[in-house]
Amino acid sequence: MPRCTHSQGAPRSIRIHLPRRSIASTRRPTTREFQVRDQLVHLLPRGYRVLSDSAYLHAALAGTGIEVVPVWSPEVRFLFTAQPEESERRLRDLRIGSVVCYPLSLNMNELTATSPFYAALPERWRALAQIGDFLYVLAPKVPERAASQ
Repeated sequence: MPRCTHSQGAPRSIRIHLPRRSIASTRRPTTREFQVRDQLVHLLPRGYRVLSDSAYLHAALAGTGIEVVPVWSPEVRFLFTAQPEESERRLRDLRIGSVVCYPLSLNMNELTATSPFYAALPERWRALAQIGDFLYVLAPKVPERAASQ
């Protein structure tokens, strides 16, 4: 429990004492996204935008020049109503080049059940990178140039 100390009357200075364990735990995040951060930064160029359902990924990539667009962003609300082809076109227009997905997550079950785009991912997108069975970075099977013609 933090403890504040000060002299009688108005405090001149405040010292907050935190247990050593608390300080250490705030300095080193242990989620897998932080553990693979450097690999993702090496794979994806600065200025790149990825779609993901992970707030941890967003936090891990903050400040790297890679922007994570959450699936719940109004910017991509069309993912839940448009056909996969239309969603892919709109993602290209938004400069979102990859999808980072977690195939074993409950979110993925929900996304594939409610989004035509996510339901079609296995047929229409390919893996650029795979980290265990935990995380996949996907890109369209059809190259961008061919899709825009």
